[in-house]
Amino acid sequence: GGLGEDEDEDREEMELEAVFSSLCVPSSSPSSGPSGVLTYPQILEWDEIRSMLSENLVSPEELRKIWDETGKAPGSEEKGIDVDGFLSFALAIDDLFYFEDLGGEGGEGGGVVDVPE
Repeated sequence: GGLGEDEDEDREEMELEAVFSSLCVPSSSPSSGPSGVLTYPQILEWDEIRSMLSENLVSPEELRKIWDETGKAPGSEEKGIDVDGFLSFALAIDDLFYFEDLGGEGGEGGGVVDVPE
């Protein structure tokens, strides 16, 4: 992992924070970072989620499971996620595809072929 990877991660995080802010109902407190919480119906407004659902890349059940497993924001009565929760939600969705991509590769081993002696 060189320096480039960190920059990519930072940029991705900034993009996700922008998405979070656009989906979020703005909270009245002016703070440095994105604030407020997102509820499940608001998450479903995210274009990326909408297209995944419409292309059957992810099922509503899978989405709900990820949502349920995402840590909820303090004070949201388990109804919403803050920006950190949103980042981990987005990562969990990425992981879904990552594992599916690995599906046909025979899992472990990384392409090492046993050559018979």
